[in-house]
Amino acid sequence: RIFALTGCALIVSFQALQPRRQWISVSWNSIYCAVNLFHISLLLQERPRSLCKEEEELQRVLGEHVLHQQILSLSEAGEWQ
Repeated sequence: RIFALTGCALIVSFQALQPRRQWISVSWNSIYCAVNLFHISLLLQERPRSLCKEEEELQRVLGEHVLHQQILSLSEAGEWQ
């Protein structure tokens, strides 16, 4: 997303500085910049929470067979007893 944002921003800058501007290109690439900024902000907000002691123990026991996200999904679906 960052590379796409950089590319679109460079296209907008280049087109805006030309003597004869191509407003369609500037407009569409500005929209792509906004969409990429929105998606970057969503990606930065979606940080997984850390595991508690019991969840860490469960992941250690299960080893590489279960992913971090799967442990979180499992713990949200059930309750510890």
